[in-house]
Amino acid sequence: MTLNIPLSAESSAVFEAACDIAQRAGQVLDSTHLLLAMYTIPCHAQAVLLEKSVQMELLLARLKDAPNENESTIDLIMSYAALHASNISAPQVSSLHLLMAITKTTSSKAVNLLTRAGISTFDLRNRAMAHSTDPRLKRAASERLAAHQQTISQQIPRKPYRRLAPRPQPIIQTKHQPDDETPIVFEALEEDLGPPPKELTEHQQKQTDQQPTKSLEQCETGESDFDLDPNLFPTLTELGRNLTAEAQQGLIDPMIGRDLELDTVVDILCKRRSNNPLLLGDPGVGKTALVEGLAARIANGEARGLDNRIILSISVGDLVAGTEMRGSFAARMRSLKDEVLQTNGRVILFLDEIHTLIGTGQGDGGMDAANDLKGALARGELPCIGATTFSEYKRYILTDPALKRRFEPVTLPEPSLEEAELILTGVAPRYAAHHGISYTDDAIKTVVRLTDRVIPGRSLPAKAIDTLDLAGSRVRREGRAEVTSDDIVAVLASTTRLPASFLSLSPTDHLRQLKDNLAATIFGKSDSIDAILRVLARNWARFGTRQPLGSFLFNGPTGSGKTTFAQALAEFFFGTEKALLEIDLADYTESHSLSDLIGSPPGYEGHEDGGLLGSTIIRQPFLVIVWRNISMGHPSVQALVSQILADGSITDRLGRNIDFRNTLQIVTITQTSEDASRPLGFGAVAQNQDSEGPIEPTDPAFTKIKKMVNPDLISSLDLFLNFKRPSTEVLKAIIQKITDKLANDFASEHGVSLYLDPQLIDLCASEIAPTTGEAVEQWVAGSISRPATDLVLAKSLQSCAIYLKSDGRSVVAEPYFPKAT
Repeated sequence: MTLNIPLSAESSAVFEAACDIAQRAGQVLDSTHLLLAMYTIPCHAQAVLLEKSVQMELLLARLKDAPNENESTIDLIMSYAALHASNISAPQVSSLHLLMAITKTTSSKAVNLLTRAGISTFDLRNRAMAHSTDPRLKRAASERLAAHQQTISQQIPRKPYRRLAPRPQPIIQTKHQPDDETPIVFEALEEDLGPPPKELTEHQQKQTDQQPTKSLEQCETGESDFDLDPNLFPTLTELGRNLTAEAQQGLIDPMIGRDLELDTVVDILCKRRSNNPLLLGDPGVGKTALVEGLAARIANGEARGLDNRIILSISVGDLVAGTEMRGSFAARMRSLKDEVLQTNGRVILFLDEIHTLIGTGQGDGGMDAANDLKGALARGELPCIGATTFSEYKRYILTDPALKRRFEPVTLPEPSLEEAELILTGVAPRYAAHHGISYTDDAIKTVVRLTDRVIPGRSLPAKAIDTLDLAGSRVRREGRAEVTSDDIVAVLASTTRLPASFLSLSPTDHLRQLKDNLAATIFGKSDSIDAILRVLARNWARFGTRQPLGSFLFNGPTGSGKTTFAQALAEFFFGTEKALLEIDLADYTESHSLSDLIGSPPGYEGHEDGGLLGSTIIRQPFLVIVWRNISMGHPSVQALVSQILADGSITDRLGRNIDFRNTLQIVTITQTSEDASRPLGFGAVAQNQDSEGPIEPTDPAFTKIKKMVNPDLISSLDLFLNFKRPSTEVLKAIIQKITDKLANDFASEHGVSLYLDPQLIDLCASEIAPTTGEAVEQWVAGSISRPATDLVLAKSLQSCAIYLKSDGRSVVAEPYFPKAT
């Protein structure tokens, strides 16, 4: 099979310069002349060489010692270049293809020269490949070349070269296999190609019409081969944003991944009828980026079947704007269809939020926009790419079967963490160039994983890119040059109002601090604290999952510290004691009570308000949720709790996805006084029946829990903990902590100091009956705080304090005048 591939304008100029260099040196043309010519002609290959720090002086210093190459090597290089262009469906051989071919030909003199200069030909070839597939890299190359062009031109004297764009394109005719011994015919090997002819051959004219050559100078001036004539297409040029032209000028970010979805879109667009793909996906998954990626493929000649097509993005708002007069909207729609039809299928419309077409223009006296376009969409006269979300598709398009048949759905799922990292690695250089900074690899990894966890209401990669952009803006404002993972954490901490320690990829510091805070607040439960921290450390590394951060069951009598433990977790894990939601399932014993949690069904009162879970989680996604008395809840409510623990998300009656991945779930079972004092098992001792801390599957308490709780819920829990009422020593420590806080409050609010009799705490601990279940805080408030408060209100205490002691029956408060020291 013979390849007929023309040289681009810059490749022709490079080859002409190589011939001139060889002629001036009195040598036979070889690969080194071709490599050195790339420094004399402003081309994309020169940009790659400069980017990889391949200096011409370095090569010239080693040129004398380089061994000669076979005379057929130059033909082999041209054959490789044609093959590279063919493999990526490029219409012409560019200077990048020549550079890749040189580095691939290991027997060439140029490769020997590069190797002895310490240059990796593998890295050079990979970078050239990246430039050949990324239009933004090409545009950045054009900008860099402007700064180097004058210096490079002075290093090798040469005559000025004519622009070759208007000339007939040289054709490379070669076999598919470079190793074939058939002679290679290359029609541009003359030392001087002579003046350009006035007319092109039929084959050359066809090549030019199908894929116009865009020189480096055109890229710098912003000209495009995909611009529409505003005189012939006034409506399209006025309303549309030409994505293909922008892609050719390097104004669109490169698209990474989504090859399967993109190929599907291309296949649908190439259909004869109903050639209209509809992109479906959550906000932020990259629907618009996919269309821009398609435009870039077309601009680069890499979309077979869509050669020379133009993608125009039109918003429905622009369609409606300025159509106040009756009939003006219908006239605009007719003009739009006529102009697209005039292009003979060359123009493809992109309508984002396409569901907004339904009902648009209905008050104009005719059909709405959606019905007006149905005929043209079905006949293939109006190639169109639509984009919308799943909810809008279900609400607007599925209810119109005729409109639904006009489109072929293409689903875009949220990318995985690894795919999102790859996407951000590809777009990060653009944002780095914009802010004048750089991003570390750890920063990209951190932003993907943390945004996936702490911004559940949005999708990757959009939320990660926005955070990366914001971090770059902040680092530039602070006068620094590099964005690190710490900068990502700082930005997310300020936007989510979470502690920076909570956002660390490594939980070590945060969990160590959490352990210290819990130990200073919760007394007598060190085993439970250690067990919970082990679960949190294990679950912390589950990036990409939707399950809660931790799911625990607390089993114990009233007054054993279950609620206090949950409050401490909210305060020290999420940074605020307000991050706590308590739901007593004793209030949800009926089947209809499920509506209080997820909202009423459609048609019932309160449907628009949603439920408790949806309104709370959307407002505060970082919560400790306590499901009290789980065994008392209706089976449907228990099933809902099981789903939250297992899947980490539910859908409420408004169709909203409620995400619980950033919550701690605590299920509690309250033992009665009889359960707490009765031995379990034959011959068991009451005070040793259940130990404090983790419950093992072999423990009697676990057998009792299985009889009270839904089996699905049990299988979803991470840890089971048993709580016992505090001992006398633990009670003393708790009372001391509470009275210290009470003394501080009195001093700040009333300006009065409190002094407690040393024996009062021992007396209080002995009077709090361990079987009553009365909270220690309530006892202290009634027995100690109230007498002190009554004394403050009854007397004007100045320059004195309050002394609290016991008279044998109750706590007595009396004025106290401390001795001066």
